[in-house]
Amino acid sequence: MTVLGIEVDNALIARWRAWLAPGVQPFFVDTRRGWPKSQDVALTPELRDTFKFWRMDRSLKVVWLDEETVAGLPLTRQAELVRRRYQPLVWPSQVTDEIAVGFVEREGIASRHGEVDWTVSGNVLPRAEALVGTFPSRSGPNCFGTTMAAAGLVGAENEWMQREPFEAWLAAHCQPGGTDNQAGTVLLWRETATGLVSHSAVTLGDGLAFEKASGCWWSPRAVASVADVKRDTRQRGLRLERWRIVR
Repeated sequence: MTVLGIEVDNALIARWRAWLAPGVQPFFVDTRRGWPKSQDVALTPELRDTFKFWRMDRSLKVVWLDEETVAGLPLTRQAELVRRRYQPLVWPSQVTDEIAVGFVEREGIASRHGEVDWTVSGNVLPRAEALVGTFPSRSGPNCFGTTMAAAGLVGAENEWMQREPFEAWLAAHCQPGGTDNQAGTVLLWRETATGLVSHSAVTLGDGLAFEKASGCWWSPRAVASVADVKRDTRQRGLRLERWRIVR
């Protein structure tokens, strides 16, 4: 099956189904009092991403409930639970391959890696061709590791790369400058207020760029136009820098 222009196998889609519709799911409430007892669940990176915990109002509490428990509540109480969800409710009994694939496709845009002339970028980005058009095996691998891996750092594509090692790599292997149409320009967004790095992508030439849009399990290593990458990343409080990879 092809998803966002990328070939995926049945095993990966099965993992998507499990991550999208686990048997026990979080619900955000004002107080746990009056609700069924919350089940004990370890918050994995995949659960964190599926249910968008980063958007959670910190004043709310979390109760973890299974399908049978929720179905046994009065409809008005069920509606209260669903109202504060950051992700539509789907249970294992309901999820299908089509639902899981549809979720992934709504979260991204089709990769354009078939349009890349790898003779243009191969010298400066020796591992990019092997990495593009792939999905991660889990949540965690992010934009910083993807940029570093494309430039040749083996294994970085599988890491939840933190800011400090990325900044160290940037200082050691890049210089300020570069243009959007040449291969090997790191597009780097920083928080204006703090100067902290927020996102990165790297240009492939011919107006295309390589990025992993987020560290979420549904985010592929993909190619998009530089214009699309800049548009999708643009937000108040971020500034764009350009760094040229030096060989």
